Amino acid sequence: MAGYKVVTSALRTARSEASRETVSVPVEQEESSAAIPTLDELVAECRSLRVRQETEWYRQRQELASAAAPESPREVSGNFGYFALRIRAGALIAAVPDAGALANAGAKNIRRDLEVAFADAGLVSEHAVLGAAPPRPGEEAGEEEDVWRGLGWE
Repeated sequence: MAGYKVVTSALRTARSEASRETVSVPVEQEESSAAIPTLDELVAECRSLRVRQETEWYRQRQELASAAAPESPREVSGNFGYFALRIRAGALIAAVPDAGALANAGAKNIRRDLEVAFADAGLVSEHAVLGAAPPRPGEEAGEEEDVWRGLGWE
């Protein structure tokens, strides 16, 4: 019997919240003035309360899902177009090379293209040193440097 009183008082609270009427009635007067609902009324009230709560829950989930929709990736490429970097939410998700362009590219051009692409994508550290890399110890100049030296421009 105590469980029944708890359920009926919870339903009364739900009804008062649903109708937005706040009536403060002492507990002694509440039991004497209110009619005890039948079992069918009690079940119907519980079902309608559950439906309202589930509807609100689904609505909130849909709002959260639409707000959390991922942004579409953007493509960034360097000046020569050897690579296309795909960026989503500030993170690199793919680096797509252009095989035709890379076949005829020199190492320095590829390096410059990657440096520009990463810089344009905002993926370069503030401590990064951009530009031509110094030659490695014991390593001679590459083919491109030999060609320019042959022209006598140095």
